[in-house]
Amino acid sequence: MKNYYQSQKGFTLVEILAAVVIASIVSILVFNVINKSYSQYNNQMNENYQLSDISFAFKIITKEIRKTESSHIKVINNGIQFNNSGTYFQLDEKSNTIFKYNITNNQTEKIATKIKIFEVKQTTINEWRIKIVPTNTKLQRESIETTIISRER
Repeated sequence: MKNYYQSQKGFTLVEILAAVVIASIVSILVFNVINKSYSQYNNQMNENYQLSDISFAFKIITKEIRKTESSHIKVINNGIQFNNSGTYFQLDEKSNTIFKYNITNNQTEKIATKIKIFEVKQTTINEWRIKIVPTNTKLQRESIETTIISRER
């Protein structure tokens, strides 16, 4: 009978437990790496969407300023108004959204979301400085600004 047990090949209980513990540790490490990667991916996507919104806002406001005489442009609270076209862009502080309002057509369009500050300043007779600060905490460290020169006719 002694020869029978010695000739058996297999794993002991200690070896199986050691393998299970090692596999568990490796599984936890892999899960943490995947979870962190997914979290980082989501953060970067949110930042990209935020920057895309801000870029779009700058683009359409710049277009409107450049096609409007400076005498028809007026700085308003949290925004800018174009008297010749009946259009104005303004930050709604409750929803942290920049809207484009068209008075003549009675239309409202959402331009950018998650905006903390939308500031417009007229620096010279035909120069405008626009500053947008997002609510995103990582992007909030930097304000995004541009200077636009309107055409004189």
